[in-house]
Amino acid sequence: MGLMGSGKTTLASMLGSILKVQVVDTDRWIEQLEHRTVHEIVVQDGWDYFRSKEIEFCNKFEFSGPCIISTGGGFPTAVEPFNWIMENACGVYLKVSPETALQRSSLEHDSNASIRPLLSALSREERLLVMQRLYEERKMIYEKFPYKVNAENSVETVLQELIKIASVA
Repeated sequence: MGLMGSGKTTLASMLGSILKVQVVDTDRWIEQLEHRTVHEIVVQDGWDYFRSKEIEFCNKFEFSGPCIISTGGGFPTAVEPFNWIMENACGVYLKVSPETALQRSSLEHDSNASIRPLLSALSREERLLVMQRLYEERKMIYEKFPYKVNAENSVETVLQELIKIASVA
């Protein structure tokens, strides 16, 4: 779990390769279900509809063995997805500052920029305000997860921490 730009998708993919386990990205799962991108879903039907699809993921996803689940940053903000994670997974909070999250999510540097509906039409100052607001709104939720990793560290350091967590989870 963590803000957009905390490394959830990238680290999940890398960790899955290292541990040789399936990686499931909830946003990609929803996109496949809907046959459209997260951005298109949000623009056409709104955030409430998208959040309902995250709940649908919780109700329909079936584990076929060990796996890594990468979620969107807002996934645990609703009660049902939060409880689903706590009951079925080993929740890890990838901690980054709003400034780091913005830098990593910036439209100039992010290949996922076109699918970041919260940031796509905003100036840099407005994007920073959004990131700070999201951080303040979500940090208490993220902090409830049993594992916290400083994702400001190098990718190698963060991966080593995640491997340690996976070995005891």
